[in-house]
Parts: sequence; C-alpha cells; structure tokens
Amino acid sequence: MPNKRFEFFFLISISILTLLSFFLGFVYDENSAGGGPNDSEHIWTNLQVFLTNDIRAAITHDDYFDGRSPAAYILHKYLNPFASDYLLYRKSVFALSLLLPLLLIITLKKKFFLEKKELLIFLGSIVFISPYFRTTSYWGIQENYGLFFLISSFLSILIYKEIEEINKKRFLFIFFICLFSSLSFYFDQKLLIIPILSFLFILNNSSIYQKIFSVTCYTIFSLPYLYFIYLWGGIIPTRQLERSLTFDFENIGYTITIIAFYVFPFFILKKDCYSLIKKKFFKKEYFSLFAVSLIYVLLFFLNYETTNKHIYGGGISYKLATFFFNDFYFQKIFLSFSILISSLIIIFYFSIAHDRLIFLYFILLSLIITPIYQEYYDPLIFIMLLTFFKESIKFTFKNVIFLFCYFLILLTASNFYYILNPFEL
Repeated sequence: MPNKRFEFFFLISISILTLLSFFLGFVYDENSAGGGPNDSEHIWTNLQVFLTNDIRAAITHDDYFDGRSPAAYILHKYLNPFASDYLLYRKSVFALSLLLPLLLIITLKKKFFLEKKELLIFLGSIVFISPYFRTTSYWGIQENYGLFFLISSFLSILIYKEIEEINKKRFLFIFFICLFSSLSFYFDQKLLIIPILSFLFILNNSSIYQKIFSVTCYTIFSLPYLYFIYLWGGIIPTRQLERSLTFDFENIGYTITIIAFYVFPFFILKKDCYSLIKKKFFKKEYFSLFAVSLIYVLLFFLNYETTNKHIYGGGISYKLATFFFNDFYFQKIFLSFSILISSLIIIFYFSIAHDRLIFLYFILLSLIITPIYQEYYDPLIFIMLLTFFKESIKFTFKNVIFLFCYFLILLTASNFYYILNPFEL
C-alpha cells in the first residue's frame, strides 16, 4: 500500500509540475523548436490576409504563403474573437492547446482500461514536454489542430466499437469518424493517413449501409478541398508547389532516424527486446528488410557529399552530426550509422503489417517534402504509437517514468541547442 500511495502522489505531482512548466514556457516565450518567432510572424501575416479579405480572395491572395490548407485561418477568422490582436491570438491558441493532452488522456483511458488512472494522466502529460507541441502552442502555429482531430478520430473509433451493431448510434459515430479524420487532413495534409485508416476501419467493421454512409460523408467532406484545388490549380497553394513537392532521396534516411527516435523508448520497454532481435534477425522476412536498409545506407553514404544541401531541417541525427563533427566525412559516417541503427529499431519493433504500412506511408511522403523537420513528427509519432499503431504496449510505473525522462531529455537538449544556435531551424 505505501508503494502504491507513493506512485500515485509521485505521478500526480510530476504531472502538475509538467503542466506548470507548460505555463511557464508561455510566460517566458520559450522557443524549443527553433522557429517559433519566425513561424509565428509568418502565420500572423497570413492570418491578416484572411481577416481583411473574403475567403476566395484570401486563398488566392499574393501575400498568402502556406503549404497547408487554409482551414486554420478560416477557423480563426470566424470562430476566434481574439484573432485581431497578436498577443490575444497567441493566448487563444495556447488555451486551445491545453485541450489536446486532456483529450489524449480520455482516449488512453478508453483504449487501455488501466486500473491506475494516474498512469494514464502521467502518460498524457508527456505531450506537455514535447518541444514542438510547446513551441506551436506558445507562438500560435498550426500543427496542434491536426493532432487534436487525429485523437478525436481515434476516440470516435473506440466509441464506435462499443456500440452494438444494430444500434442507430453507429451511424452518428461513423459521421464523427469521417468528420474528425477529414478535419485532421484539412489542418495538416500529411495526416491524410488518418482518413485512410479510419475509412479502412469502417470498411472492415460495418454493415453495407454504414459503408455507403461513410463514402457519402467522405465525398461531402472532400468538396471544400476540391474547391481549393480548383482555385490553386494544384493540391497546394501555387507559391508552395515548387518548394514543397521536390524529390529528395536522403529524406528517407532523415525520416527513418526521426521516427526511430520516438519508437526507441517503446522498443526498449518491449518484453525481452534483445532476445527478440536475436530470435528474428536471421528469419528471411527480417533479414530481407535489413538487407534493403543496408543497401539504402550505402547509397546514402556514397551520395551524401553531392546531395547534401540542408541548411534547415534534417532532424535530430543531422543536428547531432553537425553539432559534434566539423569534418564532413565524420558527419556522413555518423548519419549513415544512425540510419542503419534506426532501421533496425523500426524493423524489429513493428511486427504487424498494419503498422508497417503506416511507417511506409511516412517514408513515401518524405520523398516529396523538403526540408524534413523534426517538428513534422513530434509529438505526432508519440501520439500515433498510443492510438492508431497496434503494437501492444505495457504500462507500469517504471515504464512511464522512463518515457517521461527520455522525452524530458529531448526538451532540455532542444532548448540548449537553440540557445546556442538561435537562428538555426
């Protein structure tokens, strides 16, 4: 009993301190992702275009420059009474961001059914120490909206599963699944995977009438984006088309290292992870995947000197390589080794085809997005691992403490890095 009491009060206390640190970060204008003030100025400029023009004129305006859909700007134009004042706008985004960890905790409670609710509260509070969630929340940037609807989509799926097949409420929650998953895409196009996964879930778990209803819903919800495409003449705003949709071979490696960084602590917490590697390594399926990874690493190493052109982005491994090594040759050795180790982590952690396909989606997406930033995947992958990914996870007091410490190190290192390199993204 004393141990249980200690665990309860310890987890709740740290959760409260984490929340307080989140407030303090806003008060002191924390910039743990590097681009906070610059991105904020850019978002604010775009928002002024929407506040001073009608929607059609704003979407095609010469001063509108953004790779995402205008959903966030439309949201603030019509639903945020504080959008016309910069500081109040930032405060309103900060207040909205507070809802995301709460929604995640509710979702985790429904998914994992843990008796120790303090574990779930603590687990959800880890989002508060994501450097990119914090920076987005403080500086009025857009990433958190898509994450909010990602979690809402998954929560709707969990509720849908609980409803009896003959119950008419199933149609209501199919509507919510379609709506929330579509909104996740509207606020962040790289989250196209969410409506895809949601639609596949409906197809595999519903009647013919419910499937027809979901197709109808998705068709209706796609119409606004089709209108955007008509106005832009492409899938993203014209001014962003050339910059965003370029093929970058090395982005695969950077994306692998970034995703593996978030998978690594979950991999360590897997039961007998080391014996798991030993058992699976020489199996044909895993050995083939490793061989493909090795070929990619060799190609990356041979081409890095000529293809390396990153001033911005690259993720954690690229930042570490350039931070610790001035010599270009040692940088590419470090990066190549990081990609190889990261590939092994991914290969041995994801054993379910469903999860491997999600990972493959992000890899293919990285080919046409440049530069690759760490913020694209933080805290996205962490949240995805807790929701849409199907790998089993066991949460204990020690496990959640380990996860917290791991991501606290990321926050500390990010702040330290951008204090030393204030103008680098």
